[in-house]
Amino acid sequence: MKKIKIFATLAVLVAVLASCSDVLVEHNKTKYEPGFFSSDQGVEGGLTYMYYHLRYLFGHEMMIDHQEAGTDEFTWAESATDGHKIADMNEGDLNWTASQNPCSGMWTWCFRNINTANGVIENGEANGVAASLLAEARFFRAFDYFYLVQTFGGVPLDLGSGELAFNSSPSTYSIRNTVDEVYEKCIFPDLEYAVSNLPDSPRKVGTVTKTTARLYLSKAYLTYAWWNENPNNIFTYPETSARSASKAQGYFQKAYETAMAGINNPGPYGLLDNYYDVWRGDNGYNKEVVLFADYTSQDSYYGATPGGLTGYQGGDGQNSAFWMMNPNYTNLYLATTADPAVIKDGVESFPGGRSAAITRAGEQGYGRPWARMAPVHSVFYNIFNDERDSRLDVTFNLAYKQNQTRYYGKTVYGAQGQPYAADAVCLKFIPNQPKGVVSYPSDRGAKANGANAFGAGTMDGENAYVIEYNHIGRRNFVGPWKRSIYLTTGSTAVGSIKTNNTPGQVNIGNPTPNIIARFAEFYFVAAEAAIKGASGGQAAAHEMMSVIRSRAGNYKYSVAEGPSALEPAEVNRNYSAELVAAIPSEITIDWLLDEYSREFFAEYRRWYDLVRTQKWVERASTYLMGDDYNAGDTMEKTFKRDIKDYYWLRPIPVGQLNGLVMEKDELDAYQNPGYPKPSAEKQN
Repeated sequence: MKKIKIFATLAVLVAVLASCSDVLVEHNKTKYEPGFFSSDQGVEGGLTYMYYHLRYLFGHEMMIDHQEAGTDEFTWAESATDGHKIADMNEGDLNWTASQNPCSGMWTWCFRNINTANGVIENGEANGVAASLLAEARFFRAFDYFYLVQTFGGVPLDLGSGELAFNSSPSTYSIRNTVDEVYEKCIFPDLEYAVSNLPDSPRKVGTVTKTTARLYLSKAYLTYAWWNENPNNIFTYPETSARSASKAQGYFQKAYETAMAGINNPGPYGLLDNYYDVWRGDNGYNKEVVLFADYTSQDSYYGATPGGLTGYQGGDGQNSAFWMMNPNYTNLYLATTADPAVIKDGVESFPGGRSAAITRAGEQGYGRPWARMAPVHSVFYNIFNDERDSRLDVTFNLAYKQNQTRYYGKTVYGAQGQPYAADAVCLKFIPNQPKGVVSYPSDRGAKANGANAFGAGTMDGENAYVIEYNHIGRRNFVGPWKRSIYLTTGSTAVGSIKTNNTPGQVNIGNPTPNIIARFAEFYFVAAEAAIKGASGGQAAAHEMMSVIRSRAGNYKYSVAEGPSALEPAEVNRNYSAELVAAIPSEITIDWLLDEYSREFFAEYRRWYDLVRTQKWVERASTYLMGDDYNAGDTMEKTFKRDIKDYYWLRPIPVGQLNGLVMEKDELDAYQNPGYPKPSAEKQN
């Protein structure tokens, strides 16, 4: 019998766009026929689905898990699940397989959207739909294929009805195209078309433009250049004879030229004057953001929480990824009297009683703590190692402030037995001090957690508890400020979200836009391409990084020095000249990767940056982290990761394999090399 090449079923949800609105308005539609895309209205409905699918890639823990765990930014934290530990690849933990696959959801959502895009493009072109609308669909088709090809290697262009054609039947058979075919047949042509046909300004709030397309085209050129150069001889799959180092230089040049075109033709986009304003919770629609997944507290459906913004509903589209990086700061206890802590039988306690220093609050830097991922120590030693750089203060919640007094009227006492004023700093994360300056519970003969239950130390003259960078552990780690929750003040259609006198609904996902791509990336693409031999060389790279670091030194606001968690301190310190002067005369890829992390920490990209530049194993195979929190001394130790050679490509998910009807050898060849054979695993 002739085998039917069918791959992906149609997305089960599409949303129709209301033409009179300035924003994307969604309405459920459980299915549609190809003819639905024959008009501008139908195409706009399909496009709205494409924006909707961004929530299931960005905001959900999936993308931040497989992009950040196992890198030189994060490791697993105290509440990590098997999925997080698989992604982190510590020696002795579970291995990546088709069925143990933290990025399997990415495959599903990308291919659903690709097939929707195929339908929009195919039927829209046949019916004279505006090129600008078709360009949005082509952008998203390329966007999804770009993420897939970086993650899994070569992937199928034929979903059952021919290459890049719409398919409406269940999948039974599939052939993977090579990496070069995916780039050259789809990603580059689609993004080039999008650059030519998208408008300079978005047609609706948050829709893609020439600038968005230029950014992703420059990133695709850059990634393809590295893939062809292949300096460390990393394998690709399926194998292809078209991979050639001779092609690399031309694509580095294209990446540079495209990035510079984006910088020189910004449209309504550009860099903000200071890094703080990029991440201020009420400023999510700022001009630096060129792509975001939209969330809002004004509409429970739009926020992907059909049950209302009252708590986690299990909806994968919620903007909850920041929870993963949040420690359980409510474990930090303070004395409720001035009585000093005592130690008995190795246990340190407050004899006069204690109270949690911080209650969960819907304030930036707090929110729901899930403690799945913790920053490794090299983040502070090698990357955020200059306190003049405002990105340290904005990225992390370095100074936790007690809120028991403001919310509940309680008086609580600090490390020196002095009462705290409302919103006073009760916990600081600080650089390493000379030995003996900070006294931890284990130094005093107590178990590691101590009376404050957070492993924090004390130092003379400091009423706040402190944790040095070398004592950050899987439980007592510093959480995020940027990307963190921001709840609006007052009432909405789904109830009171936040007032200054209540913690707010703190268990919800973040109802603010989730930033996916920023204008600042143009400068990094141009710099990276330049140091790889594109026009301008080191001088051009230095110019690009001077812009970025000058902005980083414009220290207008300090989160840590703010009078409360609700507001920063206006400091107006300017270290721009010093940070620019610290750029090395010869910028290396390693220095640039450090700068990438300073600028884009936890922005769903680190694994891609390390894999693209082939620096992953070199930079992430070992890391420093505080030892077992409850065992004793929390001083850092070296941990090793088992990053297998074949982990450079993630495994094809078991759900895809189980849907295929193929000969055993075909099925086994479908999986990336090194992983268990699909014929043995597909029933798992």
